[in-house]
Amino acid sequence: MKSIGRDTLLGKPCDVAEINDGIRVWTWKGINLKTRNMPKGNEPTIIIEAVSIDEHYLIKPDEFQIPKNAKVTAR
Repeated sequence: MKSIGRDTLLGKPCDVAEINDGIRVWTWKGINLKTRNMPKGNEPTIIIEAVSIDEHYLIKPDEFQIPKNAKVTAR
């Protein structure tokens, strides 16, 4: 993966990188906000892009359950 530069997406400063000269990714705080292939020839362009970000979303107690067999360990 090589760095291409920086861009802004949804008002967030993103690092833009290219993987194997074929896929570009826009990341903000380690979160992938956009992925775009770099088509060759007549290949279709595929873009996966976030449409909104809610940094202050509160997860409700019944919205996510930790699996009963999960274990937490200190490093």
